[in-house]
Amino acid sequence: MKIHFLSLLFFLTSNFSLTHAAEKLEWIENEINLGIIEESNGPVVKETGIVNTGRKSVSILKSVSSCGCTEVSYPSGKIQGGDTAIITFTFDPTRKFGKFLQEIELYVTDEKKPVTLEISGIVMGNKETLGLAYPFQSGNLRLERDYLKTDTLVKGMKRHLFIELYNQSHDTLQPQIISTDPGLVLKIEPSAISPGEDASLVCEIDSDSIGFYGKGIISGKILPDVSSSDTVDINVSTMIMPKIDDLNSSLGNYGLLNLENNYVMVRLDKNGDFECGFEIHNTGTGPLHIYAISDESNILKKGSFTDTMQPGDSQYINLSLHRKDIPKGPFRINCDIISDDPFFPLQTIRIVGIN
Repeated sequence: MKIHFLSLLFFLTSNFSLTHAAEKLEWIENEINLGIIEESNGPVVKETGIVNTGRKSVSILKSVSSCGCTEVSYPSGKIQGGDTAIITFTFDPTRKFGKFLQEIELYVTDEKKPVTLEISGIVMGNKETLGLAYPFQSGNLRLERDYLKTDTLVKGMKRHLFIELYNQSHDTLQPQIISTDPGLVLKIEPSAISPGEDASLVCEIDSDSIGFYGKGIISGKILPDVSSSDTVDINVSTMIMPKIDDLNSSLGNYGLLNLENNYVMVRLDKNGDFECGFEIHNTGTGPLHIYAISDESNILKKGSFTDTMQPGDSQYINLSLHRKDIPKGPFRINCDIISDDPFFPLQTIRIVGIN
């Protein structure tokens, strides 16, 4: 009786294994690389095969694509054991660029897990598509932007900002860093950009190496490729503040910047020129150092000023401006005063008027 039971158990488990194996589908190739695709050429149609390696017939119930840009067609009937079915997929590259990786999953009868096909390639975007993501161009190199802005940096601080690059040609590009202002380090990763692929321009801003206080712009130049004669200017706007260390308030040996008003109202004369100004005072008990008086647009012309003010000192800051340098209508120009006042190292005077 025990022998008969073991024989029956062997028969049942063997039959289960055969049944399970009978419902197996395998792609002829489970990874397909479409290579370089031109968006302007429209959808790409590709055929591949899937084999029923079992003995039992199966049917494809549905297909699922990881992207709506890929459509799949498959036979609606049964696939007999040992037969191959043709699967057709259509990839639409519209509004796409760069590398892509898509998956096609087929669900079949009596199988919980789908059989998966991976599709990859590189799309060469057309002018309209690339213009949306990379509006700046020099030669075959496209940039998402050519201007960056940091937050306020205290001396001793660093910042890393990034600009995405794209190679719109069929040749590998090797952009070169031509020059940079002190305080700006540029690096392209990877250094060689393959056709249709992107890279990052890494911008390191080192406040210790920047030779000004207040608002200003540091710049660098890059060549799109070693064989190119064009250059790209990269501009970074930043605000540099002094570092105030070891302040001992109990000694009372620090200066305090005091402004009588935080705005100046101006009237333009017939020639469009105006002169105005404001007074600053050191109301502290120690020297006050003025590092910079500046405006972001750099259109205010500033007279000379004393950069070290002793306790109780006052001075008048003279400003001038020409009508052609400002837009029509009401205007406001922020004039920043950078000092070593430990409590308010940045103070702003607003120059307002109507042009």
